[in-house]
Amino acid sequence: MREVVTELRAWLAWAQESGLQNLAMDPRPSPSPNPPEPTKVSPKKLPLLQSVIDDLGDCTRCKLHRTRTNIVFGVGNPEARLMFVGEGPGEDEDLQGLPFVG
Repeated sequence: MREVVTELRAWLAWAQESGLQNLAMDPRPSPSPNPPEPTKVSPKKLPLLQSVIDDLGDCTRCKLHRTRTNIVFGVGNPEARLMFVGEGPGEDEDLQGLPFVG
């Protein structure tokens, strides 16, 4: 479990250094003996979740739309600090339009 936490912290540090906003990080120092120096970058504003949903609409941008019943976008709190991203939805998810139900 400690390795997962270490990897997650490293990814969050990279994302924050890349200018991504809305990332919550523990202010405790990195467990690394030689943590990287923070770089100054201009922040990039992430689109709001609803604007992404609105942009997708009933997406037909690729051929996968021909065999799907519903777009499986996601559910939950758009302000959440943690998000689970799955691979392509299965049959149960496609039929219900909800992730992780199968």
